[in-house]
Amino acid sequence: MLERLIRVFEIACPDVPLGEVAEHTSLAADLGINSISMLLMAIAVEEEFGIVFGTVRADELRTVGDVMAFIGRRLSEQ
Repeated sequence: MLERLIRVFEIACPDVPLGEVAEHTSLAADLGINSISMLLMAIAVEEEFGIVFGTVRADELRTVGDVMAFIGRRLSEQ
């Protein structure tokens, strides 16, 4: 899943430094993802994984691992 998510970041947030992305990587501090980038990422994740973000609090998605866990939960709900 991490590889697919990195591809999503490459498409949605091309200015994000993706060289050493890991589960513990902070979206804001390490990757510089802001609210606009987060929105673009959410749209790209929905398209890539076939899920719907719905309502998500910003503090729920702080790291790459948080995004992966969120995607996993949404996929299991389908």
